[in-house]
Amino acid sequence: MKRLLIVGLLAACPASASAQSWSPGQQAVIDQVRRCNDGWVQSVAHKKFELFTSVCPETPDARYWYPGSKAPSPYDGPDGVWSRSSAANRAVSWQNLEPMAVQVDGDVALVYYAVTWTVEPASGEPRRNPSHRLTVFRRVNGQWLMAGGTIAAAN
Repeated sequence: MKRLLIVGLLAACPASASAQSWSPGQQAVIDQVRRCNDGWVQSVAHKKFELFTSVCPETPDARYWYPGSKAPSPYDGPDGVWSRSSAANRAVSWQNLEPMAVQVDGDVALVYYAVTWTVEPASGEPRRNPSHRLTVFRRVNGQWLMAGGTIAAAN
């Protein structure tokens, strides 16, 4: 029943996300997501956290809710989430970013999107990880800063 409801809701949408026309404000947020993703790729490849934060700064109280975690938590800078990803992987890449919904309300923006990350572990075969993500941004002095988000595996 749940799948039928979801399929029905999707069928009722007048246009697919790929055919979506975004306002300049919405496009600015989508572009920031792309910069953040590119920054993560470069930071892991070169093992330098600042390559990520230089293009994707976050608010001081930013929190992220990861699958399997009980509550949202911070990235914790170069010693947190990034250090575990960087140490475990020789490379990461992303493709097929598809924004589904972008809401800009003053200096706060929410972007819900699908993206596939490919992770190349230090040993072993690359893994593709399709996901759905919700990222929250706050604009400070004209710049979009990450304020939080969550990730779910795409089925």
